[in-house]
Amino acid sequence: MEESETLKFYTVNDEYIEYLSQFDNHVSWNKENKRPYIGIVLKVENHLYFAPLYSYKNSYNKYKDNPSFMRVENRKKENVSIIRFAEMIPVASNAIKLLDFNVRGKKYRDLLQAESDFINDNKEIIYSKS
Repeated sequence: MEESETLKFYTVNDEYIEYLSQFDNHVSWNKENKRPYIGIVLKVENHLYFAPLYSYKNSYNKYKDNPSFMRVENRKKENVSIIRFAEMIPVASNAIKLLDFNVRGKKYRDLLQAESDFINDNKEIIYSKS
């Protein structure tokens, strides 16, 4: 989880989300097994932070570029998700789990791979915003 490492997708366990929700109502919940709360884990000044990804919505088109988020594109340069730095949460290594792309359907797996490629091609920007 160093800046030089490949960024990977993680999920946060329900117990930790429940704990954080006591203090911050912006923490998203896992949606059962259908749609887990997915993000990347960044190490910033010796602390781990989970930067969540959200599916892209048309309403994000009116967002002006700023340090609180980053649009993520697929291979066709279409916006497919958004990293919300303003909603990063601190995490402990025992509260996160590496996301296994192989347990997902092909379409979702392809989307995750495209997002992963974009994120790793733009690591410097991601770390500068975090």
